[in-house]
Amino acid sequence: MSYCRFQNTLYAMRECLDHIENDEDTSDMEIKNAKRLYETCKKFIDKCDNYGIRRDYDEGYEFFGND
Repeated sequence: MSYCRFQNTLYAMRECLDHIENDEDTSDMEIKNAKRLYETCKKFIDKCDNYGIRRDYDEGYEFFGND
């Protein structure tokens, strides 16, 4: 569902981060996909910067594109 795409992805990303922080066993396939996810996240951050999506530390997340 596109209306909750970012929310669902956020929860999944936090789960992945917890997995890394807890130093849990990770299969070779999971490591391979973690590397692919890392590259995708870098592209995502670049796109957010390009479209004006940024973190404002005083006000939370805001969107500044399409004004």
